[in-house]
Amino acid sequence: RRGGRNRQLVGWESRCSPLAAVRCSMEYPQGEMSAPPMGVDFLLSQPQARERSRSPRGTGGQALADAFGAVFSAAGGPPQQQQQQQQQQQQQQLLPFAPGVPAEQDQQVSTEYALPSNKLGQLLGFKGLTIQRIKEASGVNRLHILDKDRAKYQASVSIQVTGASACVSHCTRMLDALLAGDQTEIGHLTTYLNVDPPLIGKLMGYRGQTVKEMTEATGCYIEIQQHQDQGVENGQPRLFFAGTPDRVDAAVQLAERFIASPGSRLDAVMPGAGSSAAPPPQRAAALPPLQAPQRNQSGQPAGGGLGAVAQALLSAMNSSGGGGGGG
Repeated sequence: RRGGRNRQLVGWESRCSPLAAVRCSMEYPQGEMSAPPMGVDFLLSQPQARERSRSPRGTGGQALADAFGAVFSAAGGPPQQQQQQQQQQQQQQLLPFAPGVPAEQDQQVSTEYALPSNKLGQLLGFKGLTIQRIKEASGVNRLHILDKDRAKYQASVSIQVTGASACVSHCTRMLDALLAGDQTEIGHLTTYLNVDPPLIGKLMGYRGQTVKEMTEATGCYIEIQQHQDQGVENGQPRLFFAGTPDRVDAAVQLAERFIASPGSRLDAVMPGAGSSAAPPPQRAAALPPLQAPQRNQSGQPAGGGLGAVAQALLSAMNSSGGGGGGG
């Protein structure tokens, strides 16, 4: 370390590889250097640390990477990638989809359908049964009426339809068919019954009470149509019926009996009204009129009976009164 030769060695070692520096230091005699040259220790430690931190170079590292890639590709990818693929497959299985629709078409979409306000009752049906069946048959996740209270003041209302792309398209086609009066896809029958204009008030009742009672009694949706935007032609009013076939038949028969009946009470033509209704109370027989008693020429009542008894009593009273006065 102290000699000039050692200094020259250190300077030379810094410009050569570690193995060359070790080989050169081994040629010096043991007595000339009391300790290994500092340059040898430095060169033995530092380059090795640097080489560990570097990535492999040359054809050997590339061949090793290619070998790992071939193994992963044969096994379906690295373990992390395989786990991600399995998670994606599980999520796709949990998502709702329409039967028979490919997975790439099963994308959640949302749209709004403009429904005329005068068709809102037909969409709801009897106690909301129609809109519920349309939702179930089409497979959409959401079928909601927006701003339902504004239907009285707006020409149309918005219907929000949310679900898979194929299901939303199916629901839109069913709404188009409903506007045309066709509800066969949900198992409903629709029919009409023409009514004379003077009978509309009878069918409607006070604030629509009569037609509501007909709906509740039959379980069928009944609507009075008398305007052109409702499909009325030549000013001919009509009744619209929608529901299952058996309920529609019962509602039509009830409406026909009520129209033909003379009164305005619906319960008079309800099924079983004739057998269960109590008979009307019978009025008491009228008594014959009182007749004045007939009198004879002397002014006294003629005949016997009550008139004769009264006459006998009067004569007895007169005789007793006359005797008392004379005494």
